[in-house]
Amino acid sequence: MKSYGVSEVFFSVQGEGAYTGTPMAFLRLAGCNLWDGIEEHRPRGTGSCADWCDASFLPKLGRMLAEEIAKYLRFVAPGCHHACVTGGEPTLQWDAGLAGAIAAAGFDEISMETNGTTIGAPPGVTWLTLSPKRDRAGAWTHRRLGADEVKVVHSRRFHALSGDDLDYLRATLAARHYFVQPCDESSAPILAVSSLSRPGAATAQSSRENEQDAVQLVLSRPEWRLSQQTNKRVGLP
Repeated sequence: MKSYGVSEVFFSVQGEGAYTGTPMAFLRLAGCNLWDGIEEHRPRGTGSCADWCDASFLPKLGRMLAEEIAKYLRFVAPGCHHACVTGGEPTLQWDAGLAGAIAAAGFDEISMETNGTTIGAPPGVTWLTLSPKRDRAGAWTHRRLGADEVKVVHSRRFHALSGDDLDYLRATLAARHYFVQPCDESSAPILAVSSLSRPGAATAQSSRENEQDAVQLVLSRPEWRLSQQTNKRVGLP
């Protein structure tokens, strides 16, 4: 029987995008095609997101069957009807079997966040978030051209956005909602701040600057909205 590499299963509140504030059962699948998740390998990642990604997507829970995953989701989130599948890059493992098992466990809504480098509609997904990333040369890596929402991260140091970037993404990606999200550098990897004499103070300042930039970007492009990791602000995963 097919098994899936799983990093985490937990119950929390969606902190980002159009569903901000919504309780969800989260499934973090292992693996990503832009870097391997091993800390010392960040410089080898083909995506520039390897420099700032704070997601832990190694297979900490090992391999699980679809029914085991669904049962675990139901256990951690009794009464919840919305599951969110993330990674890493969840489309590398997602299939109809896993989608069906989660739906059969009573999850009527299934959200997914993808970097958009794979194409084809993920089966069973009712809400798709596309979070496009750049490669090391600065080129956008996504191949998928549509989603329910587009959410792009801004960081002055790692992933700076311009108004032209937002114009390009909106012109080429069809979506109902478009979000700019400032990078929270307080959780950025030590690799990115190791050259700073006071990394704690410096990353806090950088995060504030990223927020200020993001506000100015959406003010200059009103079709975009501001997204923040509100779950972190209230101490949730």
